[in-house]
Amino acid sequence: MSFNADFTSELEKHGPVTSRTLRAQEANRPVLFAPSFRFLFRGIHPCMSIPPGQCASLEEVRREIDSLDRRVIALLGERAGYVQAAARFKTTEQHVAAPERQAAMLRARREWAAEAGLDPGLIEEIYRRLVAYFIQRELEHWHK
Repeated sequence: MSFNADFTSELEKHGPVTSRTLRAQEANRPVLFAPSFRFLFRGIHPCMSIPPGQCASLEEVRREIDSLDRRVIALLGERAGYVQAAARFKTTEQHVAAPERQAAMLRARREWAAEAGLDPGLIEEIYRRLVAYFIQRELEHWHK
């Protein structure tokens, strides 16, 4: 049986299979709109997290960190989709870099980092690298 067939069989045990649930599964995204499908999250749903102070072992802490990293990566993938969507609205190569937007975005990320108790410089560095990667991908699109 294929992965999709296994997935559909598992879904049918928990409720009706809809095209929405299958589209999310095919895109390798958790089915966030169906809370009864907790089996799909495989430890990545925030409601299933254990608060750091309640972890009973190093293994539990590591499992939670892995879960957070999985969610962060999934969100980066979602962000990439929006970056790709934005590219449709950019009429020239010059619009891709959008230095004013970058500067405003980086200021906001620094503020958010400070609010979260993180080093704003580190968060800016991470976002600069992320933005550079996405700009490179957009420029490759323009050169095709």
